[in-house]
Parts: sequence; C-alpha cells; structure tokens
Amino acid sequence: MKKSNNIRIYIVEDDNIQSQILLDKLLEFNPDYNIIQFNSGEQLLEYFSTSYKRTRCHYVILDYFLQTQDNQKALNGFEIINILEEKYPNVKVILYSAYESDNSSNFDKLTEKTNVLDFVKKAPYSFLNIQNLIRFSSAKQVLHKKKKRFAWAFAIFGIVVLFAILHYIFR
Repeated sequence: MKKSNNIRIYIVEDDNIQSQILLDKLLEFNPDYNIIQFNSGEQLLEYFSTSYKRTRCHYVILDYFLQTQDNQKALNGFEIINILEEKYPNVKVILYSAYESDNSSNFDKLTEKTNVLDFVKKAPYSFLNIQNLIRFSSAKQVLHKKKKRFAWAFAIFGIVVLFAILHYIFR
C-alpha cells in the first residue's frame, strides 16, 4: 500500500474508548496513516496554531457533541467547523456522531460547509465510510495538484513552441 505520510488524520472525540476504536480501525485499513487524538476541539485548535502545515492533507474526524461533565463549556462541532473553515480552509472535516440531529442545528446544513466532507453516523459500518471518504478526498486532491502541474507544463510548452516558431520565422 502507498505511504500516507502526507495524510494527517485528527480524531476529536471526548469518549476515549470510541476514539481508540476509531484509531485502531483506521490503522487497520492503513498502518501508514499519521493519526493524532484529541479530547476536545480546543486541543485541536491549539495544536493547529503551532503545527499546521498547508502542504499536507488534513482530515478531522469530529464528534459533534463534545461537552462532558468535566468540560461543559467545550466548543461543539458546529463551532469548531466554523473556526476551521475560517482559519484553515484546506482542512477537511468528517462529522462523526451518534445523533442525526440536535435541537439547535441540522447536520444537513453542516455538510453544506465547504470544509465538511460528510456526516457519518456512528455505526459498525462507519469505519469503512470514513476510510472511503479519506481515500476519495485525498485522491481528488492529488489529481487536482497533477492537473495544475500539467496546466503549467502545457503553458510552458506552448511558450517554447511559440518562441521556436518566432525564431524560425525571424532568423
């Protein structure tokens, strides 16, 4: 399997058992993934403030409800998504929750955000869905970069051909 050193996955989950299961399943799919776990969105944002590199593909698997007994004022998934969209627009988010909606928001509206890949409901098959989202998105990003390089190479080739024609005409 191809090395995935360029892919960074961040699990933001307040339930340590759920976080560990997700980590184990993702590494089972691809042991080369670089995965970091966080208990809160605040921890993720603090990490990004010092360690974010634009050259990598970043995927955040984000639990929506992060408020716990110990941290009732924690940011929820919607707030974290908005901050990530504003400060780190290249970071892609997979919303991961046991709930399909809550009283204050609709998950469908969250998936309309430019940085949200999809909503995945916590279920036995969800690990495969997350893996497929990451693989598809990273392949899409690689293809986009190759298209950009091809466009530049084609433009340079066109300029070289133009100079060759002009050289031939005016020599």
